[in-house]
Amino acid sequence: MNLSRIVATGLLTVLALSRPVDAADEEVTDPVQAALVEAATKHDATALSKALEQAAALVGPSATFPDYGALADWLGALPEPVPSEVAVRSRRAWMYVVTRRGADALPLLATLLVDQPRNPFFLAYVGESRRQLGDVAGAIDSIADA
Repeated sequence: MNLSRIVATGLLTVLALSRPVDAADEEVTDPVQAALVEAATKHDATALSKALEQAAALVGPSATFPDYGALADWLGALPEPVPSEVAVRSRRAWMYVVTRRGADALPLLATLLVDQPRNPFFLAYVGESRRQLGDVAGAIDSIADA
């Protein structure tokens, strides 16, 4: 096999694994989206938690979303009031942290810390996000605050 075939095969593999949500996936995501919107509209914390767990089940190598970061992106693009819910923002922040996307987590965490400035989980997520961005001193400060 020559080098150009190897490169082409590698590119096709990457494209196949990083595909956006398509029409077939919408059959799976539409009911989850509907459950999220309904729960958020009613401010039903139990239903929202259940819907977020259903959404998390859509993550995996052969699932709709390749990783939690992609799911967090999708959750953020849903209609209001879903992205504004505290439970959704905090879950998205965690998803970004675990997928090493600390830069995406920090703006969400800033909004969460306005209402809960001493929340140890949010402070720890800030610490890990800062560490991921190379801000060791800031990471230590945030984790110490946690």
